[in-house]
Amino acid sequence: MKNTIKLLGIIAILAVIGFGAVSCKEDADNTSEKSITVTGIPSQYTGEVVLGLYTGKGDVGKFFPAVGGTEQFASGSVVTFRLWDNNNPGVRWTGTGDYYLFFTVNPVGSNDAYGTKTKQKISKENTTIAFSEFEKL
Repeated sequence: MKNTIKLLGIIAILAVIGFGAVSCKEDADNTSEKSITVTGIPSQYTGEVVLGLYTGKGDVGKFFPAVGGTEQFASGSVVTFRLWDNNNPGVRWTGTGDYYLFFTVNPVGSNDAYGTKTKQKISKENTTIAFSEFEKL
């Protein structure tokens, strides 16, 4: 009888450990390669667009943990940037955090720069941000 109770106790403990391990899986988005999609881009913008993340207002160009590289798009309202680790060329960025976004677009004959009005949470594999969240710098 004592052996049966000990055996049941051990089985119960193993079950708790097993269920705990299964239910506490790591969030895949915290280690996945990140991208950012900007929607609602005005139609006058075509050609090259560049995106970068920065830590604080006034820090544009100083603290880019990740950059979106240069993407080409032809007169559309949506562009998706794959984020690259600024400190490790050729390596996709897998970080997370709250960042301002820096975005340049090329209307005919100029190069306009925008920054997000507030920090944006970058934690999912893809984060979508409306162009209306940006203000001209």
